[in-house]
Amino acid sequence: MADGKVGDRVSDPYILKFPELIILRKALSVNLLDGETLAVLKRLERPEDTLSFFDEVIAAFEQETPYLLGLLSEAILEHRAPTISHCAHQLKGLCGNIGINRLAALCEVIEEHAEGIQQLQPLIIRRLVEKTYAESIKELELNWKRET
Repeated sequence: MADGKVGDRVSDPYILKFPELIILRKALSVNLLDGETLAVLKRLERPEDTLSFFDEVIAAFEQETPYLLGLLSEAILEHRAPTISHCAHQLKGLCGNIGINRLAALCEVIEEHAEGIQQLQPLIIRRLVEKTYAESIKELELNWKRET
């Protein structure tokens, strides 16, 4: 984790099956988490604190993000480009602020292609976003949260 790279590189079989998803390849190759950003957040804690600042930041992210993921998913299914763009932008910012790089990169691609999302296998994109979110939370909880 010292080099700021956390998580493995992902190659998803959907990218091979659906050539139109090639635009996602770069986003999916981004490190899952940014160890440097997470380390900065961890350093804001003091050992004597009864509540972990970092854990509270992650808990807030876990509380806020499912709502935005739901809105994004619904907008994708209903072909609402302005809402897709807005939700993807919000998620990109939330993720970027706390070092959840791969999900931020996926959201950036979705935001940039909101108008044409229907040509990009929207159900698969939705699945990739949900999968990446779940992988990010798992990695945070396993390797970054304070042990209790």
